[in-house]
Amino acid sequence: VSRASACSVPFRSAMILDLTCGQAATVIFAQCLAAKLYMTLVARFGVFSKVLPMPEDFTFAANTEKAKKVQTEFEKNSFIYTHRAQLNDAEYAGPNIAVLLFLESQKVAAPLACKLLAFGAVVYFWAQILTQHRLAQPIGALPRYAGMGCLVFALYGHFF
Repeated sequence: VSRASACSVPFRSAMILDLTCGQAATVIFAQCLAAKLYMTLVARFGVFSKVLPMPEDFTFAANTEKAKKVQTEFEKNSFIYTHRAQLNDAEYAGPNIAVLLFLESQKVAAPLACKLLAFGAVVYFWAQILTQHRLAQPIGALPRYAGMGCLVFALYGHFF
């Protein structure tokens, strides 16, 4: 059992959902996969199904009408928001999963960090997809930042 219980809440019985670090890592990994699948199947495949490009339309020097339509679809706001949200999700998932799995292997509990990170990962991506607006970013970003702060606290408590 570890010396640290980072950002833990004193009234455990009042917790709606307790997540271990391993469970939170699993949620974040699943969210990352879901975001990648959404980007591939809905965003990219959606563009290609509208335009039906041929192999010659994918070369760097392609100047065909279909290549221009593909480029136009990729420049639309809905595609750009999806792409940015998925890329940001992927950027945060790696370090968060790594730290969570390390803490899990060391038997360090960080229940609040786990909840914040799992909630933030899911909400950050899907709030932007559903609203198609950048104003949805703080809804998921702020819990992620707070969760990462709790992870730093957990690491500090474990090593110092």
